Amino acid sequence: MQQNTVFTFQGVCIGLICAIFFLYEFLLRTVIGTFQHPIMYDLELTSFQFSILSSTVYLFIYSVMQIPVGLIVDRVGLKTSLLVGSIVCAISAIGFAYSYGYPTAIFFRILTGFGSSFGFICLLVAVYDWLPTKHIALLIGASQFIGTMGPMLAAGPLDAMSESGSVDWRSIFIVLGFFGFILSAFIAFFVKNNQQKAGSYTILKRP
Repeated sequence: MQQNTVFTFQGVCIGLICAIFFLYEFLLRTVIGTFQHPIMYDLELTSFQFSILSSTVYLFIYSVMQIPVGLIVDRVGLKTSLLVGSIVCAISAIGFAYSYGYPTAIFFRILTGFGSSFGFICLLVAVYDWLPTKHIALLIGASQFIGTMGPMLAAGPLDAMSESGSVDWRSIFIVLGFFGFILSAFIAFFVKNNQQKAGSYTILKRP
């Protein structure tokens, strides 16, 4: 296995795109809580039903998928895995925006959990495959920081807009859906599998 020793433009772009997807799926995970009251009102939900919708079904699918996602990434590679996760998240966000019943909302929330489950694993693979190995710990920490900006956005600007009534939750999820499709286009054009990392042999090069 060949180790990366320097930053490359391609590697930085791929790592940044994966980190942005991690931020995006983290935002989808938490933003529903920002709009709890309008969602409960529009979908006629009880507090128990909302808790199932917002966290239980999402976290169940997300946690169950972690091992299968690892196998999928190993099997089909970083690019295809990340692209599937991004498209599923985008579709689920728009579908949730147009949900007018509890079963439909649950279905699209399950899809969100499925798509989001690719986020952190793909990010780790990108860091190990494309960025300098001597900075692994620093880069993983920086990536985690970028990811946590998702909840910060949900609890900051989006919460302020929700309180002011200047935007409704359906519009937010539609915008998030379209952002997911734009991110998918970037993944399709810029993210690649590192073929030098394939196989189990160590490649030695002498200067």
